[in-house]
Amino acid sequence: MMVFGMKYVGLVAFLSGATNLIPTFGPVIGMGVGAFVLLMENPIHAL
Repeated sequence: MMVFGMKYVGLVAFLSGATNLIPTFGPVIGMGVGAFVLLMENPIHAL
């Protein structure tokens, strides 16, 4: 993400890592939260 110049890299990484502690659905929740944060900043980066 840093290579592409995206903002909030640390926040998205922390949220993704924290939700990965939840079995089975954690990665999906982390992806949704991270995509939402990026969507609010720049919709192209969320893709």
